[in-house]
Amino acid sequence: MTTLDAGINYTYLDNNNRSSSDKLTDVPEHKLFVYAKYTPIKALSLLADLETDSKRYSSTNGVRIAKGFTVVNAKAMYEIIKGLQIEAGVRNVLDKNYTLYEGFPMSGRTFFSNLTYRF
Repeated sequence: MTTLDAGINYTYLDNNNRSSSDKLTDVPEHKLFVYAKYTPIKALSLLADLETDSKRYSSTNGVRIAKGFTVVNAKAMYEIIKGLQIEAGVRNVLDKNYTLYEGFPMSGRTFFSNLTYRF
């Protein structure tokens, strides 16, 4: 049976420090995650997701800032036989340069595959 699952999650964090003038570090004010999973036949699933984070402070004095980013990922999963699944995909499909923490860049576009057996 063909199915389409989708979801969205948004987080707003009031990250103002109420006890001092120091900035709270490594926490975005806005975070959005959207995904879709399409299953055209029982054995095959196609997934895509998008994550967007706003900027975040990397130092308590607010001088160092990690910029906001958007990353898109995609993968396909196929159940070869009952319990045996192969998957392949791409992380950071658009090959964006981004950091979760200022000074520590994340990987560009990467390809992956997995073979999983569940019993």
